[in-house]
Amino acid sequence: MKKAVLKSIFMEMFGASPAVRVLDYLLSVYPLDCSITDIAENAQISRTTLHYNIVPDLVKNEVLAVTRELGRIKLYRLNEKNPLVKKLLEVDKELVLNELNKRLQRRAAAVTV
Repeated sequence: MKKAVLKSIFMEMFGASPAVRVLDYLLSVYPLDCSITDIAENAQISRTTLHYNIVPDLVKNEVLAVTRELGRIKLYRLNEKNPLVKKLLEVDKELVLNELNKRLQRRAAAVTV
């Protein structure tokens, strides 16, 4: 039985496609590095889709970088040298801050009533 996908603010803005779910997870754990298995489980997509479709494209476009290898296992993380990744980190941070501000305003309005 699959877990229900909880939509983050990032996914609400950009959709819940497998690639967006992968980026959302990697943004949430940045700057940690992750294995294919970790990413697949936490982004709730199949390991096969991730390994053969998404990761090669992200590595080719230098969004993901291999940080180290433990035996046959490669660990990946967002490539902060890539200007696109820098922007994605900024956008994610801004989305979270905006949502927090909205919730604080709603809470303050509820308290004053």
